[in-house]
Amino acid sequence: MIPSDAQWRRALRCSSSGSSCVELTLAKNSCYVRNSRNVCRMLHFSGAAWRVFLDLTKLTEPPR
Repeated sequence: MIPSDAQWRRALRCSSSGSSCVELTLAKNSCYVRNSRNVCRMLHFSGAAWRVFLDLTKLTEPPR
């Protein structure tokens, strides 16, 4: 369950013009990800799954 005082963070590359952005918040042993234009729908990841995702993104080369 997302705490009512959850602090949502936006992606660093998100523009300030109000365009659609990725936001996330961390809760106890969970991570929630949503689109800033549709805040009612979100993805939920366990803490373990989120750590695996982060580890895999560090192993992948960014596009050129």
